[in-house]
Amino acid sequence: MEGNLLNEILNEMKDMKSEIKGIKSEINDMKSEMKSVKSEVNDMKSEVNGMKTEINGMKSEINNMKSEMKTMESEINGVRSEMKTMGSEISGMKSEMESVKSELKGIKATLGEHTRLLRALEERTAVTNASAARMEEDISYIKGDIVSIKNSIDYLKYRQTEHDEAIFLLKKSAK
Repeated sequence: MEGNLLNEILNEMKDMKSEIKGIKSEINDMKSEMKSVKSEVNDMKSEVNGMKTEINGMKSEINNMKSEMKTMESEINGVRSEMKTMGSEISGMKSEMESVKSELKGIKATLGEHTRLLRALEERTAVTNASAARMEEDISYIKGDIVSIKNSIDYLKYRQTEHDEAIFLLKKSAK
């Protein structure tokens, strides 16, 4: 009877060890996934920074173009004879500026989309971290159960030793 109980306890311990290994594997998988998500977030941050640099460069180009246009307009006002040739140049610059503005709008839209993706990834990371914390709590609880089971096993071993001694004494006195 005590042997069955001991076997049951040992089987339960084996099951718990197997379960703990499974949980540890899940935690390792989640940690790998978190690293991957963090890497994606860092890549997106780099991409966003690159876009910001491009936007700043384009803003500088636009400012340069605006400055050039002002210079041209003052030359047009000063020199009426060159007005026709300068008009075509200004038209070209305006269309180029509109093209740049259009590109800038596209970049801003892309930047907004990347920002939303980054937020979604940050939320996903938070959920993953919370899940990992819950698993760590579960593992701590299981570890407590294992300690309790070990204590029970130690007590059963102690009781078995007492019974073995009592049996020995009974056999000795029966002789």
